[in-house]
Amino acid sequence: LIQYDDAYSPPKTVEQVRKLVEGDEVLFTFQIIGTAANAAVQKYLNGKKIPQLLASTGAARFNDPQNFPWTIAYNPNYVSEGRIYAK
Repeated sequence: LIQYDDAYSPPKTVEQVRKLVEGDEVLFTFQIIGTAANAAVQKYLNGKKIPQLLASTGAARFNDPQNFPWTIAYNPNYVSEGRIYAK
């Protein structure tokens, strides 16, 4: 398990994820927190075919296996979650 602090800053997330992939040669990333942080690295990770496992966000863009087959979201999407709370 390797962990780097991105200070909840998307540019720092990109820097740290590149370090994990290119320097540490990780097999996958696990539960990066936040929509902006996950969005910042989604194309990069999918381009490298590095699984982005359990992305901690409910944004619908992370449930798009046609365009991002290496991304698996953790949270229910925000629309579904809102419906659950409303019921």
